[in-house]
This record gives sequence, structure tokens and C-alpha cells, in this order.
Amino acid sequence: MEAIPEITSYEDQAVDAVVSVLNKAREALGERQTLKQFA
Repeated sequence: MEAIPEITSYEDQAVDAVVSVLNKAREALGERQTLKQFA
């Protein structure tokens, strides 16, 4: 790895976790309902 601050890797892990949760929620609720909520 290059000289990347540890904070960046922690942020990347946080983003990955959020995306994972959103993907699971999207699958559970259905994409149409999700799109209606965010539209």
C-alpha cells in the first residue's frame, strides 16, 4: 500500500458497511419501494 492515512481505510470500511446494509435493505424492501421512498 502507498502512504495512505489510516483514517482513509477506516472511512472506506465504513462506506463498504453502509453500502452493504443499504443493499440488504433494498433487497428486503424491493427496489420499487426503495425508489419511491427516495424519489
